[in-house]
Amino acid sequence: MTSIPDTEPETLVLPLMTERLAVTRRRIEHVVQVATVTQERGLRVDEALAHGRIEIEWMPIGRTIGAVPLVREEDDTTVMPVAEEVVVVERRLVLKEEVRIRRVRC
Repeated sequence: MTSIPDTEPETLVLPLMTERLAVTRRRIEHVVQVATVTQERGLRVDEALAHGRIEIEWMPIGRTIGAVPLVREEDDTTVMPVAEEVVVVERRLVLKEEVRIRRVRC
């Protein structure tokens, strides 16, 4: 369980992060490249903060699902499902064609 430490509101710094993804496609053979670009921007927010404490608990599930479950509330707990798309590679032997060679006597 993780909680935010008790600090004075004047010294509490909350980093706000956002991620953006740009996907392009082009046909290549046998090469895969993945790049992550991080940009940071400083911004001062002058707003009164409320003090509170949260507890975060990660529960491993590891079950195959058909669709991503919705965020739900259980009593005073918000349950946010985390799904991961896993690529499954399957190898099959397929007879593509036959080459028939026949001897003809002349």
